Amino acid sequence: MKVYIAASFNAQDEMRYLAKKLEAAGHEVTSTWIFQEAENANENPMLARKFAFRDLTEIKASDVVVVVTTTPTTGGGLHVETGLALAWKKVVVLLGPCENVFHWLPEVLKASNISGVLERLAESVAPLPKTPNAAGTNSSSV
Repeated sequence: MKVYIAASFNAQDEMRYLAKKLEAAGHEVTSTWIFQEAENANENPMLARKFAFRDLTEIKASDVVVVVTTTPTTGGGLHVETGLALAWKKVVVLLGPCENVFHWLPEVLKASNISGVLERLAESVAPLPKTPNAAGTNSSSV
């Protein structure tokens, strides 16, 4: 599966480790920000746009978004990435504590460690349980 990692930019070292574990399990990691040199994109609008478009493209190309909340975020981009993943019907796996109401949605799979993330990815290829939609009928959730 193609996996995008959404996490605090401050956790790049840990995310590179997670990427290695995902790749060793046969997954392709689409998030290139984990290898990016630290640059203050907020001071350079053209650079900020470039990074935003890159991340959007990488999320769109993924099957799964792993959201890591174990390191506090200062920019909050991972929450935008989570919202995009949900809106685009990607499988979302949360590694770490729930930080907002969207993390409590039934389609957000929870994991407490890397092994749990790998287990959730293996489970995500199976049909997901039905959840009520806005009309009150059941539909498959992703």
